[in-house]
Amino acid sequence: MPPGHNGPWGDRETPLRNTGNWLQQFLSVYERTGSPRLKRAAERAARFLLDSAHRPGDGAFLHLPDRARQEGNGLIGQAWTVLALFSGYRILEWEELRTAAQTVLRRHAFDHRLGLWSNLGLAGQSLGVSSTLNQQIWFAAAARFDPQPDEQTRERIRRFLESLHSHVRLSRSGCIEHRIHPRSLWRRFPVGWRTYLRPHRARGSVAVERAVGYHAFALYGLALLFGGNHNAPACDSRFVAAATAFGDSTDHRVSLRTNRFAYGYNPTGIEMAFAILSFSPGSITSGQAWLGAQFRRCFDPNTGLMERNSPDPATLAGRMCEANRLPDWTVDLS
Repeated sequence: MPPGHNGPWGDRETPLRNTGNWLQQFLSVYERTGSPRLKRAAERAARFLLDSAHRPGDGAFLHLPDRARQEGNGLIGQAWTVLALFSGYRILEWEELRTAAQTVLRRHAFDHRLGLWSNLGLAGQSLGVSSTLNQQIWFAAAARFDPQPDEQTRERIRRFLESLHSHVRLSRSGCIEHRIHPRSLWRRFPVGWRTYLRPHRARGSVAVERAVGYHAFALYGLALLFGGNHNAPACDSRFVAAATAFGDSTDHRVSLRTNRFAYGYNPTGIEMAFAILSFSPGSITSGQAWLGAQFRRCFDPNTGLMERNSPDPATLAGRMCEANRLPDWTVDLS
């Protein structure tokens, strides 16, 4: 499928991310309709993901060919592809889909003391613990979708959930900060690591914009991770309730109006609808309102694609797959 450019980040991408998203979309509609044409489309997308050219160093999947050290787009690029492969295995039942996803998933180093994963290089080398919170959450969620997890994977997920509360920092309003709480990293690493991490922390208005623009994305990842299991460690934590309340607040809605990362890149309306469905099921009307806001702003009825008002239409169109986990709701486009 057509590659994007990582939304407002402006990084040239390989077709891997968007093809993985469309694979999930093809599979979802095939399940509903039984269409042979959509099954063939899903099979072609799956074969594309399995092409060894997308792991040129036999390590991480290649997403960003021009960015040194982050060619795999951190943990999030790997999570997207792993989720797509596991989705393909669930429907198509090709063993190579499951094996490819498990191989990359398990090659990522894990710091057990911190309860966090490290980024993986193209050649399989560890690039150090990822300090971006939403990426850690989504990678853990991808691991949870492993249909045949080994004991190490189960233990890593357990440890991540156990440690999660110490890595989260909320603003006074309840917005999830983009980076992992630095105190939880600096206590673990020597001074040299502190020097490395310090410039990676966005400051001021940039930090606020990222946090707000990725808030719903992080909540969606948490909902995937818990998977309806409200007895999971941290699921009942106050930070989840506070973050969900902020997400559904007027302040959040207002702050999204001019945010570069919201709606047109991260499909905020879809993500908030799923978060509300997962963590605040008594507020379904609000979830439907969020979904309507997303489609009124970004859906093009002439093309049938979610691509309007976006800095990266090809990527946003593929992210329609995030709506696959929602029930059938009527959306008012007027």
